[in-house]
Amino acid sequence: MVYSFEKEIENKYKAQLKEKVNQEEFDRALIALKNVLNTSDGRKVMNKILSICPCDVLNNCDNPIKMSYNEGVRAVGIVIKDLIIRATDRKMYYQVLEETI
Repeated sequence: MVYSFEKEIENKYKAQLKEKVNQEEFDRALIALKNVLNTSDGRKVMNKILSICPCDVLNNCDNPIKMSYNEGVRAVGIVIKDLIIRATDRKMYYQVLEETI
């Protein structure tokens, strides 16, 4: 017979295990991104992506649909910027901004 507290403990353990796996995958992704950013070509590609998804600009659009779209694009840029800084440092982020294709 399985008691509810045993099931609860099992569920908590499974959740912790899943979180640990997700963190390990995230850490591997940061290492891969760092390897990409250590190459000139990788920084150029990231610069191009950040030019398409600018995160350091204000959205001055009157059209609410276009504004929503622009904010979505900006959100992607913010996530990419955060990943670059987490994988390396702020100095690398500025180095990416200076690279051009």
